[in-house]
Amino acid sequence: MKKINLIFFLALIAFSFGCTTETTTGSPTSDASGTLENGVRIINVNAFRFDFEPNQITANKGEKVKLIVTSTDVTHGFALPDYDINVPLPAGKQTAIEFTADKQGSFTFFCSIYCGSGHSSMKGTLAVK
Repeated sequence: MKKINLIFFLALIAFSFGCTTETTTGSPTSDASGTLENGVRIINVNAFRFDFEPNQITANKGEKVKLIVTSTDVTHGFALPDYDINVPLPAGKQTAIEFTADKQGSFTFFCSIYCGSGHSSMKGTLAVK
């Protein structure tokens, strides 16, 4: 009898986890390509020693892009020279960076304010398709 109860219990757990579906009515989860809202690609980015997350960002040529960057530890900077962007990112604050992705290609962004020994490795890529 204990064996049957155990099998039933395990089957119930497997069914519960295997058959659930998630329905979302809002915007999809933000990732490297973000979400599209009113024609603007919105991408949330975290800056921390010594990385950006995501560090690979994707947009389509001609799109308006709004990066919402949060420095989670110390003051950082966000520089994207090919788009003439260099913005300080105060610690613990969100900073909105807006631009139009009008150049196709792959562009490097990096931290422009010294943040410690791993500063030079704090970079990422914007891919405009």
